[in-house]
Order: sequence, then C-alpha cells, then structure tokens
Amino acid sequence: EQDGIIIQLDGHLFDSGLINNVLDLVEDRACEVDIIKMEVRGEDGKSHAVLSVTGGQKDSVIAEIEDLVPKLPRAEATCAVYEKGTPAVVTDLNQKQVLVLGAGRVANSFAEYVGRRDDRKVIVCGNVEAEVKSVAGEAKFGEGICFDVTSDTERLESLVKTSDVVVSLLPAPFHPMVGNMCIDHGVNMVTASYVSPAVADLEQRCLDAGITILNEVGLDPGMDHMSAMRIMDDVKARGGTIKHFSSVCGGLPAPEAANNPLMYKFSWSPMGVLTASGNSATYLKGGKVVEVEGSELLNNADDLFGFPTMNLECLPNRDSLIYRELYDIPDADTVFRGTIRFKGFSQLMYGLKRLGLLEGSPCGADDWKGVIDKLLEKAGAKNVEEFVRDNCGGGVDAESVKGCLEWLGMNGSDLKVSHPSNIVESFCTLLENRLLFTGSERDMVLMHHDIRATFPDGTLENHSSSLQVYGQVNEMSAMCKTVGYTAAIGAELILNGDIKEKGILTPMTPSIYEKSLELLEEEGLVFDESCTVIRK
Repeated sequence: EQDGIIIQLDGHLFDSGLINNVLDLVEDRACEVDIIKMEVRGEDGKSHAVLSVTGGQKDSVIAEIEDLVPKLPRAEATCAVYEKGTPAVVTDLNQKQVLVLGAGRVANSFAEYVGRRDDRKVIVCGNVEAEVKSVAGEAKFGEGICFDVTSDTERLESLVKTSDVVVSLLPAPFHPMVGNMCIDHGVNMVTASYVSPAVADLEQRCLDAGITILNEVGLDPGMDHMSAMRIMDDVKARGGTIKHFSSVCGGLPAPEAANNPLMYKFSWSPMGVLTASGNSATYLKGGKVVEVEGSELLNNADDLFGFPTMNLECLPNRDSLIYRELYDIPDADTVFRGTIRFKGFSQLMYGLKRLGLLEGSPCGADDWKGVIDKLLEKAGAKNVEEFVRDNCGGGVDAESVKGCLEWLGMNGSDLKVSHPSNIVESFCTLLENRLLFTGSERDMVLMHHDIRATFPDGTLENHSSSLQVYGQVNEMSAMCKTVGYTAAIGAELILNGDIKEKGILTPMTPSIYEKSLELLEEEGLVFDESCTVIRK
C-alpha cells in the first residue's frame, strides 16, 4: 500500500507509557500498524520506534498522536510523520537532533543544508504554522512544532534537553535565555548574531558545562570575519603587518529590481533595517578616531568603488574600533566596517528620519496624510519642500523626499496607519508592504574587503576580496543562502566534532573558518580575491 503514513517516535517511550498509548490509539481507529524498526534504550539512552500506519482513520490518528506527545513531558519525545513510500530511508535510529528556533527569512536554507543527511533530524519551532511547516519541509527528516518559543519555556526546555545542537534564529535578546537552557542540559548552540554582553557573560558557565556556543556565523557577522581573517592570518604568518582594514557588506535588490525611490527592498528584518539606521558608529581613519552620532548616521555615507559597475555608497557600521583587538591588528591606522546601499538611499532616508518617521511617538492621526501634516506643523513648516530646506541641510533633495512620500501613498487620506500609537512601527509596516520583492525579482548580497599590509623589507601588499551573490527567482534569496548556509555549516562542524573548543566562540580562528569557507565554496559562495604587490 502506498497510502499509509510512517511515524518515527524518539524518547522515553516505554517508562512514560507513550508507546502503549500510541498503539491503543491506532487500534481504536481501526488502523493497521507494522513496526518497521524498534530500538529500546539506544546509545543515547532513549528508545526509538518507526511505525507504518495504514487503513482506518489514519489521518485522525496521526493528529491525535501529534497532540498526545507534548502532553507526556516525561517521555521527552519527538514525533515525525512521513508519507508512505519512504520507509527505506527511515533506518538510522541514531540521528542527531537539530533544534531550530525561529522559522523566519533565513531558516529555509539552514534546514535544507542540515536536512540533506539521513542522520539528521531537524525540528523547527516557531509561532507561524505555515512558516514552520515550510522550513521543516526543507529537510529529509523535518518536524515542525508551532508554539511561542519565547513564552512557553517549559515546552522549549523539553525540546532543548533532547537535542544535539540548538540553533537560535530568534531575535538576539532571546539568545541568553536559550543559552542558559543549553548550558543547563549540556547542549551545544549556534547563532548568527553578534555576541552581546549578556551572551559573553555565559563564558564561564559554558566552560564548566563543557559546551560550545558558536556565534556570528551568518553573512555579516560571519562570512566577513572568516574571509578577512584568512587573508590577515596569512599576511601575519609571512611576517607582515596589517596597516589598513576596510570591510563593507550589504543586502540589496539586484540592480534591475532597485525600481523604487529608495532603491531598496527587504531581504531581512524591516525593523532591523530601520533600527540600524539610527546606530551610532566609531571607526579609525588615517590614525584618527571618527565618531558619528546615531541621529546623523544617515548623513555620513561615502561613495563606494569596490564594485565599479554599480553606483554605491556605504555607511559606518557600529563600533569598528573593537576589531583592532578582535582581529589582532594593533598597528592598523584605518579600521572601518560599513553597510552598502545604492547611492542616494542614505540622504533620502535621512530626510524621512528628520521628518519624524523613525520616531516611536504616537502617530497623531489615523491616516498618513494626517500624520505628515502633523509632523510638518510640529516643525513649523508649510510643506515638505520648506521642511527639507530648513531641517535637512544641503545634501537632501526636497523633490526626492516629496516624490518618495507620494510613491508610498502617504499624501492621501485613504491610506490608514497600521499602529496609531507608534509612528515607526506604522512606517515599518508600510515599507514592508511597498518594498517587497515580486516573484520575478532577485535580491543581491555584496561584500568587499580592502586590506593593506607592510613587510620588513619594505614590500607593500594591497589585498582585495569581493563576494557578489544573486538570489534565485521564486526560490532561495541571496540573503537566505549566505546567512542560513553559514549557520548550518557551523552546526555541522559542531555535530561532526570538527570544532573542539568550548565556551563562547566566533568564527575568527583557522579551526573554524578554514573548513567553513571550504564548504561555503562548495555551495557556490566564493570570494574573488586579488593581491597587488609593490616592492621597494
């Protein structure tokens, strides 16, 4: 029969009574069951069962079994369901369990990469059922569990303790909570986020528990660290000194899709983009420290020439000075990290920011025309042109700001705000709806390093390293691929025992970045590197 269902159960199936309850349900619903494989107390201390269910009310019984499993927490069990016709694949009852928290924009590529292997079981958790099912469906052996990971900590902990590695794709503020659970149960963890102070504080507990929490394995941060450190470590090994370091990265629409006033579309968190535009920044240029207030970040974009065929600019990205120590380049007189945008984005967004559209205050009106009128009135301006002239400096073009507002539909009273109590949340929703990729459009990821070194004999080396990745129409975006595959490779290196270090780690050491870059190249993510040598 090909109309049956395969059920795989893993956990404490017998002492909890779970397996008996499952078999009783199958019998009550007049189904036939064949035990394909059964393992009692395997190497991991758990029992494993693979059952084939056919006939009767099989669809009903499957739903009841999936509902039953979380109601028996003593079982610490997971349940995966597969279509009949794949039982030959369900043979490895010692699969490594990978728990993925979050089913957002970059989770699909993670599940697809890790889930290629028969000995990986990928459990995906999130609070949007369609997204959870979609991500879990990328893996050969994927299971989706829909619940609020951030509030139902009891259910989350029951899943963490049965996993071999936990991958948190949640917003960064939730990583410490997950990290503490992983430490309590001796489970390794991976994130694509920066190491926050709260995560850094877990270092000693990680060491005491003998686990690894690998952070910053995404695009930026992640691939930027690895590709830059490969060049700089080679320079240092040959006796060179790094004197200049510049690294810029950005997720953008492909040029043909940059078809709106901002020349931008969202391939990651919309609110994250808006929040980042208000971060203060510090960097080193020619031996002098440059500090940029968050309120003026958008007014400090410089032209970028790393990709000659495109008209680009870059904005300073947070605190670049810390990388002098993190990258061990104390003699560098320039240390700069930046964010890439198409030229003109920053000045236009600066005008919108000055107008007040990135503020967290109440909207003051139910429609966008009313909001704009209130903001202009507050500034003592009669119209947008007068506001820009008096408040934005000479770099912002008033007609561009006005045109952007009109393109977004904010000049008419028929467009209502989504969050009357908060301007920036309403503006974020509006941008998310208007700056969407259509089915025929691609996104693009750009990264460029400029590294200059000196040697004792007077030789100078100028290193250039560039990455340019395009998404696939109606398939995987470039942002999804670069972030998700990098995190997935980090998880695989831990599962395979390639990363032996314990504690709070980042991918800045050869033991992590060499194998990671090699595996990324196998996925077509290859840096174009060149070096110009000037000898005395």
